[in-house]
Amino acid sequence: MGVRGNKHHPLFTRPVWEATALSKNIRNNLMGTYYIDLDSHYEIHRELSFVPIPDIHMLGRIASNFVRHNDPIKKYDLFLSNIEEAIDHPRATSLEQEVGRLTLLALEIQRPYLVQGLISL
Repeated sequence: MGVRGNKHHPLFTRPVWEATALSKNIRNNLMGTYYIDLDSHYEIHRELSFVPIPDIHMLGRIASNFVRHNDPIKKYDLFLSNIEEAIDHPRATSLEQEVGRLTLLALEIQRPYLVQGLISL
């Protein structure tokens, strides 16, 4: 029998991240889910209660620069890079930048658990 795991959406909570069509698309299609072992999944949710959602302008910048990748960790890292680029965008306000940094921090906190707990299907 293999390692038990379940699907994890790095962009949570669902009601917040699925409030608009754009954020829902980012959550479900661009970032997607990761199948990870149960211990890693529980640790993520012990560490974080939610991932802050950027405003609609920053979400648009993140989505427009998204590059798909078959390797799940590479895709995750590219997504983090997209957030960094959106934060540095010349039209990003100071508040947008701060919220973007919090989003980035929440995803960086999850990364080691995803790397450690990722289960290949």
